[in-house]
Amino acid sequence: MHKSDLLEKIEKLPDDPDQAFIEFAKILRGGNLGKSDSGFDDFALKFIVGFANKYNISLPDGNAQHSIKQYLVIITNFAKDYELKNEVDVIIEKYEDKRFDSNFGFAVLNKDEKNSIMNKLNEIKNIIVSSNVKENKKSSLIRKISNLEIEVNSDKTSTEQFFGFLTDLAFVAGEMANNAQPAIDEFKDILRIVMRSRAKNEGLPSPDHWPQLPGPEEFE
Repeated sequence: MHKSDLLEKIEKLPDDPDQAFIEFAKILRGGNLGKSDSGFDDFALKFIVGFANKYNISLPDGNAQHSIKQYLVIITNFAKDYELKNEVDVIIEKYEDKRFDSNFGFAVLNKDEKNSIMNKLNEIKNIIVSSNVKENKKSSLIRKISNLEIEVNSDKTSTEQFFGFLTDLAFVAGEMANNAQPAIDEFKDILRIVMRSRAKNEGLPSPDHWPQLPGPEEFE
C-alpha cells in the first residue's frame, strides 16, 4: 500500500472516533506493514498515534526497541481488543438499563415483526448505498443500521436508537434527493411496528399521534 492509498481511505473513515480508529487499524492489518513505500509506515504510525491522542484512545506504551513496523503491529492487535471492549461496554450498558427498568423503553418483537423490520432495514440500507450521500455519512448510517439490527434480534429491543436514526435520515434527505422519501417512509413503518410492540410490553394503548420532525425553517 502507498501513502496516497491510505489518504484516500482516511477520507472515508466513519465519523465516530472509536469506529474510525478500529477501521483504520483494519486497513493497516490488510496493508502489508513493512512492505509498502518508504513513507507509509512512518505516516501511518504518526496518524494513528495523533488520532488516538486527539480522541483520548489510550494506546500501548511504545518501546525504544520497537521498529515502526513492530509498533504498528502492536497497535493493530490492540485495536482488536479495543473493538471487543467497545462491544462488551455496549452489552453491559444495555444490561444496566434493563436491570433498573425491565420494561420501560423496550419492545418485545415477535418473529414476524422482526422479519418485517429486518427486510425494511435492508431496503433502507440499499437505498442509502445507491444514494449520493457522502461516503463518511454512508458509513455512519450503515453502522447505525447494523446496531439497529442487533437491537431487533434482541429479546428486548430498546426503542431509543430508532428515533435517533429517523433524525439522521432527515438530516441527509437533501443529499438523498428522490431516495429520501422512500427511505423515510420505510423507517416510519418500522417505528410503527416497534412502538406498537413497546406499548403492548408496557401495558399501554398504542399512540394515537406520532412525533413529527420539525421542518427546516424551524432550525433557522
